[in-house]
Amino acid sequence: MSRSKALQYYLLTRLLLTPLMLWTITTLVFLLLRATPGDPVDAVLGNRAPDSVKDEYRERLGLAEPLWLQYIRYMGSLLHLDLGTSI
Repeated sequence: MSRSKALQYYLLTRLLLTPLMLWTITTLVFLLLRATPGDPVDAVLGNRAPDSVKDEYRERLGLAEPLWLQYIRYMGSLLHLDLGTSI
Protein backbone atom coordinates (compact mmCIF):
# COMPACT_ATOMS: atom_id res chain seq x y z
CA MET A 1 0.00 0.00 0.00
CA SER A 2 1.37 3.39 -0.92
CA ARG A 3 2.04 6.04 1.67
CA SER A 4 -0.86 8.26 0.59
CA LYS A 5 -3.29 5.32 0.64
CA ALA A 6 -2.10 4.37 4.12
CA LEU A 7 -2.64 7.95 5.29
CA GLN A 8 -6.12 8.04 3.74
CA TYR A 9 -7.01 4.75 5.42
CA TYR A 10 -5.72 6.00 8.77
CA LEU A 11 -7.64 9.29 8.55
CA LEU A 12 -10.84 7.57 7.43
CA THR A 13 -10.58 5.06 10.27
CA ARG A 14 -10.08 7.83 12.83
CA LEU A 15 -12.94 9.84 11.36
CA LEU A 16 -15.31 6.88 11.54
CA LEU A 17 -14.29 6.08 15.13
CA THR A 18 -14.88 9.65 16.35
CA PRO A 19 -18.66 9.29 17.00
CA LEU A 20 -18.08 6.09 18.98
CA MET A 21 -15.38 7.76 21.05
CA LEU A 22 -17.56 10.82 21.74
CA TRP A 23 -20.48 8.60 22.79
CA THR A 24 -18.22 6.57 25.08
CA ILE A 25 -16.76 9.65 26.74
CA THR A 26 -20.12 11.35 27.28
CA THR A 27 -21.61 8.13 28.69
CA LEU A 28 -18.70 7.73 31.10
CA VAL A 29 -19.02 11.36 32.21
CA PHE A 30 -22.75 10.85 32.83
CA LEU A 31 -22.17 7.68 34.85
CA LEU A 32 -19.31 9.18 36.86
CA LEU A 33 -21.39 12.22 37.76
CA ARG A 34 -24.22 9.97 38.95
CA ALA A 35 -21.86 7.69 40.88
CA THR A 36 -20.33 10.44 43.00
CA PRO A 37 -21.26 10.14 46.66
CA GLY A 38 -23.78 12.52 48.13
CA ASP A 39 -26.87 14.19 46.81
CA PRO A 40 -26.43 17.27 44.60
CA VAL A 41 -29.60 18.73 46.12
CA ASP A 42 -28.07 18.49 49.61
CA ALA A 43 -24.93 20.17 48.28
CA VAL A 44 -26.97 23.11 46.99
CA LEU A 45 -29.63 23.43 49.69
CA GLY A 46 -27.84 21.96 52.68
CA ASN A 47 -29.09 19.39 55.16
CA ARG A 48 -31.44 21.78 56.96
CA ALA A 49 -33.77 22.33 54.01
CA PRO A 50 -37.22 20.73 54.38
CA ASP A 51 -37.82 17.51 52.47
CA SER A 52 -40.61 19.13 50.44
CA VAL A 53 -38.19 21.75 49.11
CA LYS A 54 -35.59 19.06 48.35
CA ASP A 55 -38.15 16.97 46.49
CA GLU A 56 -39.27 19.98 44.46
CA TYR A 57 -35.67 20.77 43.57
CA ARG A 58 -35.03 17.15 42.53
CA GLU A 59 -38.10 17.30 40.27
CA ARG A 60 -36.95 20.56 38.74
CA LEU A 61 -33.46 19.19 38.04
CA GLY A 62 -34.81 15.87 36.76
CA LEU A 63 -33.03 13.87 39.47
CA ALA A 64 -36.23 12.12 40.57
CA GLU A 65 -36.57 10.35 37.21
CA PRO A 66 -35.14 6.90 36.44
CA LEU A 67 -31.49 6.80 35.42
CA TRP A 68 -32.22 5.67 31.85
CA LEU A 69 -34.55 8.65 31.32
CA GLN A 70 -31.97 11.03 32.77
CA TYR A 71 -29.43 9.59 30.32
CA ILE A 72 -31.73 10.01 27.31
CA ARG A 73 -32.45 13.62 28.27
CA TYR A 74 -28.76 14.24 28.91
CA MET A 75 -27.80 12.96 25.46
CA GLY A 76 -30.66 14.86 23.81
CA SER A 77 -29.56 18.07 25.48
CA LEU A 78 -25.98 17.53 24.36
CA LEU A 79 -27.10 16.96 20.78
CA HIS A 80 -28.95 20.29 20.91
CA LEU A 81 -25.91 21.93 22.54
CA ASP A 82 -28.00 22.71 25.62
CA LEU A 83 -25.55 22.29 28.48
CA GLY A 84 -28.07 23.43 31.09
CA THR A 85 -27.49 25.65 34.06
CA SER A 86 -24.79 25.25 36.65
CA ILE A 87 -25.93 24.36 40.14
